[in-house]
Amino acid sequence: MKTLLFLFAFTMYSGLVLSNKTTITNSGFTFTPDSINISISDTVEFQIASMHNVVEVSQATWNANGNSPLPGGFTLPFGGGQLTGLTTGVHYYVCSPHASLGMKGRIFVNSGLGIHSIETNNWTISINPNPTNGKFSFSFQESVINGVTTEEKRVDIYNFLGEKIISQTNLHPQTVYELDLTPFADGIYFLSIISGIKNTTVRIIKR
Repeated sequence: MKTLLFLFAFTMYSGLVLSNKTTITNSGFTFTPDSINISISDTVEFQIASMHNVVEVSQATWNANGNSPLPGGFTLPFGGGQLTGLTTGVHYYVCSPHASLGMKGRIFVNSGLGIHSIETNNWTISINPNPTNGKFSFSFQESVINGVTTEEKRVDIYNFLGEKIISQTNLHPQTVYELDLTPFADGIYFLSIISGIKNTTVRIIKR
């Protein structure tokens, strides 16, 4: 009985935590943010100018700054709207009239099994997926009190022995970064984000 109650409570808690709405706007001919990391149950809302629309395209079209719609992909009218029920994986989208100018973005959708929106030490960190088979993406948001922080931000990844194996600098909040643990053995790793004298660490499982 206790097990059933625990599972019910965990399910309810997970639903509350993993169901979020992310808003994307535009700054001129740029989507802001242009890459986001969400859970499969999340909603994405586009609040964009009336001259812009949203069309899902293939990765090849996206790389070429093209605007040919992906068959069966999502579309939103000029002025934006909401997306729900996105499938797991990476969704590439553009503004049709301005794709040639590089107005495009990506939506990384995890299955709900990864870590999403971990809140710790004034940080909100999203990792997708976790556990991972090696390749994963992460993004972060830093809570700032009394003004805007200007410290350089970096990420370090350590193995279980405490050895630094990956380091990346010049990070920006609300930007999705892709990292790769494929060359390393399966096991437990620790991802640390550092900003000035502040840092926080989360665990990553590779298997």
